[in-house]
Amino acid sequence: MEGVIDIKRLKQFSLNTIYFKVIMTILIMTTPLILLLIYSNTYASNVVRNQVADSYDNMMALYMNQIDNNLENTISYIHNVVALDSNFLTMEQTNSDKNYSTAKILMANELKQKIIMHPIVDSFFIYNSQRKDMLDIYNSRPHYDEMIRINNYFSKFLDESTSYKSNNWTPHYIDGKYYLIYFVNREGTYFGSWINLEKLQIPEKLVDFGGEGGTLFISDKGDAMTNKALSEKNNLLLQEFKRNDKQIFDDKHVLISEPSEMGGFSLVSIIPNNEILENIPFLQRMSILIFLSSIIVIPISFMILRKIVLIPLYRLVEAMKQIQNNNLKFRIKKNKTSDEYKLVYDTFNKMLTQIEQLKIEVYEEQINKQHEELQRLQLQINPHFFMNSLNILYSLAKLRDYELIKKMTLSLIRYFQFMFRDNLTFVELEDEINHTKNYLHIQELRYPKNFNYNIYVPDDLMNTPVPPLVIQTFIENSIKHAMTLDEKLQISIEVNHCEVNFRPYMKIVISDTGRGFSEDVLSVINQNESIMNKKGEHIGIWNVSRRLCLLYGNKAKISFRNNNTSGALVEILIPLD
Repeated sequence: MEGVIDIKRLKQFSLNTIYFKVIMTILIMTTPLILLLIYSNTYASNVVRNQVADSYDNMMALYMNQIDNNLENTISYIHNVVALDSNFLTMEQTNSDKNYSTAKILMANELKQKIIMHPIVDSFFIYNSQRKDMLDIYNSRPHYDEMIRINNYFSKFLDESTSYKSNNWTPHYIDGKYYLIYFVNREGTYFGSWINLEKLQIPEKLVDFGGEGGTLFISDKGDAMTNKALSEKNNLLLQEFKRNDKQIFDDKHVLISEPSEMGGFSLVSIIPNNEILENIPFLQRMSILIFLSSIIVIPISFMILRKIVLIPLYRLVEAMKQIQNNNLKFRIKKNKTSDEYKLVYDTFNKMLTQIEQLKIEVYEEQINKQHEELQRLQLQINPHFFMNSLNILYSLAKLRDYELIKKMTLSLIRYFQFMFRDNLTFVELEDEINHTKNYLHIQELRYPKNFNYNIYVPDDLMNTPVPPLVIQTFIENSIKHAMTLDEKLQISIEVNHCEVNFRPYMKIVISDTGRGFSEDVLSVINQNESIMNKKGEHIGIWNVSRRLCLLYGNKAKISFRNNNTSGALVEILIPLD
């Protein structure tokens, strides 16, 4: 929020920060009052701590006794149901699905009425290991994900622990939380209950433990089972705790433990010394006196310094962090502040504007360079085929086959009309396919009955923009390197929709029945390296790969491999979004 200082961030600064100096100034002003309070606290703390510890101990014993009584009542109810309840016995003994379902419904209705009498219980459950069936009734239904995790845990635990006997309430760790579980196993049918340990914590409104104190449950080994934040703050203190210890004192806290008689856990209270000392009347009067004297000096001085120095400074610090995150559009808003800060803000905003403009100019220059490279790559293709075309016409003229020369010339006119457009960055797929067909027609005139081809393209992809010559280049390679006079060459072009990482793509597959790529060539072209030889051959493959990279970045993919039978296969993936 604008104008609000993040104190936690400022605390991370070095000792030379303005924030630190302001705090130190305030501390120096208030040190005499604080020293007086410390002296008074030291004088009375040893007497008060023991008295307060006894008071908390009695309160916790009463609370734990109440928990144990509820746990014991729940155990008694579970045993009564297992021993006497006819519906449970039917669920355990019957082989009839109908009788089992009826007993299950009656049992569910009964548990819904009885669970209200056990307020600390989260759920009663009945699990039939033979049927793999779970019935669970809740006091208050937990979150669906939590319910599924607990049921899955119970099912697996009970299936794997057929000989396990639950003699008392035992803590179980399930997905980051501890639960108390008690159950009875009767011939593979389990009846029990589970309680979220966090539900048994002493309510904060019942006892005020201060900002650094609180209660938590720990296991017999001293591991914290609830209130993880409190346990992490007091990890060293808890490591010294043993189950039989009732009270532990250190310089900052009093730890009071009350073990449960119904399970392997204990309730522990951690009470800060400052909370204990607030109960002394004399210290209360001293605190009031100190508060009255400091309520005028400290807030006023801090508010003035905060408004004049810290808030404007933090705005500038926040702006610096935005620059670190490459957010050059960020500007410091105009606020009421001192002239010095106004000058800094204005200079900073002007500097950001200049940097942003410079970055745009650099970016445009890079785009122009890429565009120039793309044009060079496209022009690189034209002379290559142009020379081949002249050779074809020359050969036909020597044979004086004027009809064939007419057909060839007409096809070449169409070919070069496509090649010499003003803008060849993208063409529609339909134009690229027609151009490829025209090229194949030229080659049919040159090599009659030496190859066949088939083309499949869905109608809804015909208007899709694609880079020019992305298909024709590989058809040219097939005819040049795969066609022989001994065996008829089959060329296939197939275009389809596909999905890669949940994004729509157009997949173009070009294959032939020639001898395929050599292993050396495959290893080079799949690494996107050029294999142009001294005669300028093989430049087309690298040319297409480079143009796809310039136009689509890393979104377009091209891969090369050999078919399982024979021939080369090229697969091109072009994003449709």
